[in-house]
Amino acid sequence: AGGSRNHNMIALNIVAALRGRLRGTPCMPFSSDLKTEADGDIYYPDVTVDCGRAPGTSFFSASPTIVFEVLSRTTRHKDFHSKLPNYQATPMIQQIVYVESETQALTVWMRDGAGWKEQELEPNATLHMPSVGAELSFAEIYEDVDFAAE
Repeated sequence: AGGSRNHNMIALNIVAALRGRLRGTPCMPFSSDLKTEADGDIYYPDVTVDCGRAPGTSFFSASPTIVFEVLSRTTRHKDFHSKLPNYQATPMIQQIVYVESETQALTVWMRDGAGWKEQELEPNATLHMPSVGAELSFAEIYEDVDFAAE
């Protein structure tokens, strides 16, 4: 539990931007308080886009379609070595987005007919999320994020 200001701002920006874009669709963004089961393990992704329906009292995503993890030095190893393969083994998950918190960069995995396709996105790129019909710009993801050295 706990994360840097950048980590929190990035997650908040993603949830806020997706909330408006997904309004009126079956999909909704959720923060890290919602559990996601991935290949038998339980995780709390920083942001989950859930396209299923569950009771309001549920603690789990019903149909996690996209998961976002905001990377930090302390979580990077677990994010890549245990979470990523489990997310990829979960049929409902169509896209996995790893967001750097110390620089502007995204690593995106998208499920296609042949498996998973990995793509690195640099600043000024747009994150396309075809499974939910939405996109995000780097400017939205990194709004008010401070990369100044302390």
